[in-house]
Amino acid sequence: MPSSTEQHERDTALARARAVASGRSLNQWPLALVLACLGMALGITATGHWRRGAFAIGCSVLLGGLLRAVLPSRVAGLLAVRSRWFDTALLLLVGGAMLVITLVVPHTKPGMG
Repeated sequence: MPSSTEQHERDTALARARAVASGRSLNQWPLALVLACLGMALGITATGHWRRGAFAIGCSVLLGGLLRAVLPSRVAGLLAVRSRWFDTALLLLVGGAMLVITLVVPHTKPGMG
């Protein structure tokens, strides 16, 4: 039978482990925000509005880049994959390219190709 001191130490260690685990899950809010925006963008695309949807996808990726640029790595969570400058540059480049492509592609009338 463990003594009360040993039991208290185990309970304290378990409480610390739970606090650390819950803190990690709360640090994923930037990724959750970007994925929520991306989900809405895909929903727009699925309704047949490909240009608006692609624009919203680009904005979602840009949001990820901006969050990665301003948040410290411990808060950025899974948005932090490589170094801050690399993650930021890649996300901003891809998001910007999506926006440019959606704005540059000419409008076509339905049924013309």
